[in-house]
This record gives sequence, structure tokens and C-alpha cells, in this order.
Amino acid sequence: MTLSSNQTPKSPRELEQFYRDVAKMLGNLAGIPWNLISKAGSRLDEITVRTHNLLQEVKGWATGADTVQDRHISDADGKVWQDHVEVTDGNPHGTDHAALDAIGELDPASADATKDKHLSNAQSKVWQDHTDATQNVHGVGTGNSVVGTGTAQTLTSKKFGDSITLPKTAGVGIKVDNDAPDFPWRDLLGLIIYKDVGVGSPLLTTYRGNVRDVNFAAGDDYDLKFHIDHDWVPGKDCFIHMHWSHNGTDVSGSLVINYYVTYAKGHNQAPFHAEKNITQTIASLSIANTPQYQARIDEIQLSSSGGSATTIDTDLIEPDGLVLIHFDVTTIPTITGGSGKPFIHFVDVHCQSTGVGTKQKTPDFYT
Repeated sequence: MTLSSNQTPKSPRELEQFYRDVAKMLGNLAGIPWNLISKAGSRLDEITVRTHNLLQEVKGWATGADTVQDRHISDADGKVWQDHVEVTDGNPHGTDHAALDAIGELDPASADATKDKHLSNAQSKVWQDHTDATQNVHGVGTGNSVVGTGTAQTLTSKKFGDSITLPKTAGVGIKVDNDAPDFPWRDLLGLIIYKDVGVGSPLLTTYRGNVRDVNFAAGDDYDLKFHIDHDWVPGKDCFIHMHWSHNGTDVSGSLVINYYVTYAKGHNQAPFHAEKNITQTIASLSIANTPQYQARIDEIQLSSSGGSATTIDTDLIEPDGLVLIHFDVTTIPTITGGSGKPFIHFVDVHCQSTGVGTKQKTPDFYT
């Protein structure tokens, strides 16, 4: 008798027959089919040998968006990730700043507090300049306060309770113009005084009404001297200029002046050098460009860096130096009416001034 798969043995004989049937079945199959074994409640640790390399269908890491956690990685893969984690300095992805998206630009007028903005070098420099500034960078105040920003500031009706202290350095002083600061110009005055002595002396002549001044004919000459004051700006060129006019009703031709100039430092430092001849020609005169009694000023360069055949050396000029000038009126214009000759009122030197004197009264003036 053979038991079916759904029968239960009821006697020892049936049980014996059941075992014979099972043995016969196993003999034919050479094992129990895996699908006939219930795996409910089974555990991996019940298997005696379970080394990782015996597993089948082990998936390696691959580039993709798959989120299923069924992958294994090699040591090499793990090292790449660990190296990336440990990078604390540098750019492991090699990404350029320009490749970043949505870079916010600074808007100085905005109150946005979002930290997503980048600065240009120019914007950073503005802030750094602000940090480094030692002046009134905000231009705060009016009236009795300092007004202005940066190095160009304006003092409006400022009252000082104490002295103003400036560095003693050469070329340091008071400048003008907030937009383009520079040292102001001043005049070294060359007053023309009537001398009426000998040939070539200009005459004191009626100019207008009861007013008289010195009248120059061709061939007349004059001598001037100029002292370099302690507010001299070292390295700045100077210029000689003539104040003149006429009292005629018409004028034409040219006025030509020859200046003969020599210079020397003071304090027993150097001799007066050989004279330099500077010729000034004021041409194409007419009653239109030079009306009767019109006060003209015509200028020509007196000094230059290193000097030249027609200029003295700017680099040698310093406080307490002396400039000696002799000038000849070589040619005068044709003047109808009046005295018939030009009046020369002043011959001055234009130079720039620091607005302050020097610390020392003798060389070196700036120590």
C-alpha cells in the first residue's frame, strides 16, 4: 500500500510503508527539491558556510539615479569618496567661479540680507579704502564741521581751538579743489619802479587822468630780483609773466622782451650760474585783442626739471634761493595816440605754494 501525500500514517505498518515511500522518492530524485522545503522562519546564520564571496548576483557601483540599496562598492570606490570627504582645502571638482549658476551681484542700495551676493574687486576696494581712511570719509557735518570725503575735505567756517599740525615733509601742505587737488599758485612780485637814470631807463609817464606809470620804449631795460619763500613746492616749475597795457587808440605789431636770468641757492651752497636768455614775443596785437587801458598778462616758462638753454633748473630751486633777472624791451608795437609806448606795470613769477613754511630756517629745511 502506498500513502498519498495528504494521508497521515495511522498504524506502525502504515508508518513503515510511509518511510519506504519517502526513501524510494528520494532515491529517484537524488535530493529534496528546494521548492518543496518551507523557508518560513529561516535565517542566514543557520547556514554553516556563508562567506561574502559565495554570494551570487552581487551588483557593483554604477553611475545612475537608481536609489535601490542593492549595490556593493570596492575599496577603490570607497577611497574616492573618502578622499573627497577629507578635502578641506582646494576645489576637488575643478569648478570655475564663472561656471556657478545664479551668482547674485551686490546692490549697494538694497537692504536684502540674503547671503548670496558676490563682490567685484572694485567694490571690495571701496570698502577697503573706507577701512583704511583716516579722514572724514562720510563728509559728516556742515557749518562748523569738516565736510568732504577721502583726502579731499573742505573746512567750512571751521573754528580751531588749537594749532593745526602738518607733516614737515617736503611738498606737504594745503591744496585746493576737491575734485583735482593741487597746490595753489602765488606770485613773487616784481614791482616796476621809476628810475629815470641813464640811457635805457623807462620814463614815469601820464597813464590815465592823473595816474602815472612806467612807460617803456624799445631799448629800455630793467632789473628785478626774486626771493624764493619757504612755502615753495619742490619740483614744481615756475613761470614769469608781465602785466602791461597801453593808452593809445590803436595798436599793431609785436611786443618782444628778452629776459636774462640767473639763480643760486642760498646759505653759501652754490654760486649764481651762467645766465639763461628767455625771449618772449607777444605778436599780432590789435585794438580788438588789446583795447586801450586793457590789463594784459602774458606768461612764459621760467624753469623746468633739469633746466634747458632757455630755462633755469626747477630741481635746484629751494627756499631762500635768489632769482636775478635783467630784461630788455627789444621791440614795441606801433601805438597810435596816448604815450605811443607800452606801460609795464609788474613782472612777476608764478609759483605754487604749500601754504605753510618749512620746519627749519636753513637746509635741510624739511628735517
